[in-house]
Amino acid sequence: VLLLGPPHAGKTSLVREFAHAARLPCVEPDLKEFLPAGSGHMGKTVNEIVSLLLREHQTDTLPEGGLGIVHISGIDQIGVTDREMAQRNEALQGSLAHLADEKVLNLAVGGRLIRVNSRRILFVISGDSDRLEKIIQKRLGRDELGFHGGSMRQPNRTAAADLLSQATDDDLIDFGFSRSLLAALEIRASVRRPTQDDLFYICLLPHSPVALF
Repeated sequence: VLLLGPPHAGKTSLVREFAHAARLPCVEPDLKEFLPAGSGHMGKTVNEIVSLLLREHQTDTLPEGGLGIVHISGIDQIGVTDREMAQRNEALQGSLAHLADEKVLNLAVGGRLIRVNSRRILFVISGDSDRLEKIIQKRLGRDELGFHGGSMRQPNRTAAADLLSQATDDDLIDFGFSRSLLAALEIRASVRRPTQDDLFYICLLPHSPVALF
């Protein structure tokens, strides 16, 4: 899943609440700590992201069905522009795509070798980026997005949410996503900050946690 939205729109909370409702563990690795699989360098490879998730089960026997959620927040870690990082970034995205593309992995966890099908893991990449917004703005070129008399204003966060919901594959590739990773992220979704009317509606729901409180 690729989940886009402006800051403080609840992307991380949404993923965590989904994990809680599904009674699944959720890990949130920082990609800066990991290396592409098979890179030959010392350090953690992306395969160890799955190992982190399996350790959350704290049992010798893995459950049937879903194993959990891997949530990578901060798409700025994907869309790097530094040329020196470009090669590493491309390899890293290839390794992530491999993980998310229903592969059977043999992982060492707690001194044991465990065979896992990544189909049983939900991968979510989320975030926002001013640079991605500007890429979409440039493609759309609409006045209501902030173009007036040749000058460009910063869009408000509601406009930013609407903007991110219109991201295309070409926009994301221009931003820095690889085609292989986009192919693995089959579901695209966007969120926006709740409005005053949204919050009022939530308070009126019969089982609203706000109302119960």
